[in-house]
Amino acid sequence: MPDVVCVVPARMASTRFPGKPLVDIAGTPMVVRSAHRALAAQCFSRVVVATEDREIAEVCERHGLEFLLTPACPTGTDRVAWAAGKLGADWIVNLQGDEPVFPMDLLRDLALLLPTDPDAMWTAADLVLSPADRADPDVVKIRLGVGDPADALDFHREIPNGSTETGWAVHVGIYGGSREALGRFSVLPVPDWEMERRIEPLRALAHRMRVRAVTGHWPRAAVDRREHISTVLEELRREGAQ
Repeated sequence: MPDVVCVVPARMASTRFPGKPLVDIAGTPMVVRSAHRALAAQCFSRVVVATEDREIAEVCERHGLEFLLTPACPTGTDRVAWAAGKLGADWIVNLQGDEPVFPMDLLRDLALLLPTDPDAMWTAADLVLSPADRADPDVVKIRLGVGDPADALDFHREIPNGSTETGWAVHVGIYGGSREALGRFSVLPVPDWEMERRIEPLRALAHRMRVRAVTGHWPRAAVDRREHISTVLEELRREGAQ
């Protein structure tokens, strides 16, 4: 197993769900559950919460989690790249702070794959794209090339009407790469389409940086809105982990 650090970016000022990292999930703040998920996967040498908010840092300290205070950053990936430079980590997985029941097998697979292409940005794609997912702008869609891992060709929140393109899947919001790749990503100019679609890896594609995706099918329970918490609670009950 390569020496991989998991960085969990979190901030209070979520547009759709302010204060989201500290929302209670069955008695535990969500960001704490997300960090515990990474620890439980047992594939990381360190798990570090990266935040610009002292309130989040204080909660992490009370729960015995390692944390790093960062400057304000435009995206979670930029925050993780800054943290990776400070930590001196060679390989980094970016697990969002709103993923309290993220699939641990996917974390392990991604940690193993990073060194196979150190110049790429890594992510994941769920191949089961339901009609509801296709119509939901909260669900980011990724268009894949052939193979597994597959190259990402495009990302959309809403697949253009009349599109005949094949290879669309659900983008799973996890990222990884080498410290050098993340550092290179963080200094790339932000293209208009990243701002318009609010999808970070479009920056990499715009500058011909390879984005590779592990493919499969996993339970999905990221918390974008308050109403998504019920799905997390159902998954915790299923796992018997509440």
